[in-house]
Amino acid sequence: MLPDISIEKQMDHIDQNTFSINDNPVMHNALEVLSILQKTRKITISGQGDLCPNTVAVANIITENLLTGHSKTEKITVDGKISSDGYMVPMIKITIVKID
Repeated sequence: MLPDISIEKQMDHIDQNTFSINDNPVMHNALEVLSILQKTRKITISGQGDLCPNTVAVANIITENLLTGHSKTEKITVDGKISSDGYMVPMIKITIVKID
């Protein structure tokens, strides 16, 4: 029974380390990401469609302004998916790590 509990805890931890960028102002999203990053030390932010530039902006605010020298971009994944109406929707995921 213990392995099941640890798997559930790992899944909860993974969910806490992701943040989907939304239509809120960029700085509002950046501050939310910062508060999560302070607790977890690693976060993956993602955006789709028109929110891809906002995702990049949030990552830049965190790494270049708020946590300069104390964070780095670990991984960037750019992808796309075909929507139900046949158009391609761009997607981006950026993993940020807090360093000491």
